[in-house]
Amino acid sequence: MDYDYVIKVKLEPGDIRVCDYCNKILVDGEAEVVKECHSTEYGLMCNNCLGSIQPITSHKAGECVKEERWYRGV
Repeated sequence: MDYDYVIKVKLEPGDIRVCDYCNKILVDGEAEVVKECHSTEYGLMCNNCLGSIQPITSHKAGECVKEERWYRGV
């Protein structure tokens, strides 16, 4: 088990990720970011839905996000 991180996202081949608010596809089945997006305390969000929420990490189009971890634990 991986106890070093509170949140860990690992994509399997073919998995996509969408904005948790508007459902736009942000990460394709190859784990490549297709639209700039942000990991937040409220989930993955596109630029339009982010508003004034402070992102934990941001991802630009073309980046690979097959595995992402944040909030390093004690």
